[in-house]
Amino acid sequence: MELPKIDTSRLLLRGFVPEDAPLVQKLAGDKDVAFNALNIPYPFPAESAAVWISTHKKEFAQHKSAIFAIETTSNQEFIGAVGLTTISEINNTAEMGYWLGKSYWNKGFASEAIAALIIFGFEEYKLNKIFATHLKRNAASGKVLMKNGFQVEGILRQHIKHFGKYEDLVHLGLLRQEYQDLHEF
Repeated sequence: MELPKIDTSRLLLRGFVPEDAPLVQKLAGDKDVAFNALNIPYPFPAESAAVWISTHKKEFAQHKSAIFAIETTSNQEFIGAVGLTTISEINNTAEMGYWLGKSYWNKGFASEAIAALIIFGFEEYKLNKIFATHLKRNAASGKVLMKNGFQVEGILRQHIKHFGKYEDLVHLGLLRQEYQDLHEF
């Protein structure tokens, strides 16, 4: 079972291939990217990108995750990742995560990729809820999620230790009904 391709006006969301590993290593290995993301280690260990990519097909086939590479359509440039993880078929929920290389921040790419993944999650997986978290100090990430209809559900105080400091985590959610109401289905 192959991950589908999703086209937006400026982006292509596609499955990762082994050849993406060096670019994942480079972009995710940027200290600022790791500092603002929850699950990207710094320094980024050699070979971790290849190992991470090698898990995607099996996890997708098992309905555990759907992780997409984000590529620009203008020049087929790899710029980051967006995905649904911890997919629960019992609860019809999934967690959304994303990251972009630093030079692609503040260009609307994250919002565009998230919007496409929301449609995929609600239409293909028939999810009832998509949730996400971000570091409280990373307000830009919260703005991107809220722009796509997510609502803050709470703050988990000092929930994780990130770069040696306890950090608050903002938890957001988007329900199928809210999405349908926004898009008048």
